[in-house]
Amino acid sequence: NGIPLNVGTHDFAPPAAANLALQATAVIAFIPMYRGLLTGKEQERALPWVLWTSAFVLFCVSSMSTYSTVEEVAYPVVGLVTHALVVAFALAAIKPLRA
Repeated sequence: NGIPLNVGTHDFAPPAAANLALQATAVIAFIPMYRGLLTGKEQERALPWVLWTSAFVLFCVSSMSTYSTVEEVAYPVVGLVTHALVVAFALAAIKPLRA
């Protein structure tokens, strides 16, 4: 049934290991966007990302109240962090109005 993944002192079953690997790819996929936002080469509107982040907050609350393992809450937590960072970078790029 597959080879278990051992991370530190925790053994993950193959489906859980696949889920964690998928979350790692999600984080990696956001890196070019973060770099573009930080260098000013890309621009994002904050509102859609705020909505997604809000959805992931609710998803985290729901998941953490019903699930107890790391692999079960990995997706909502990674989604929350990656989307919240886009919000932060998009808001940081907004230039204040001059009086």
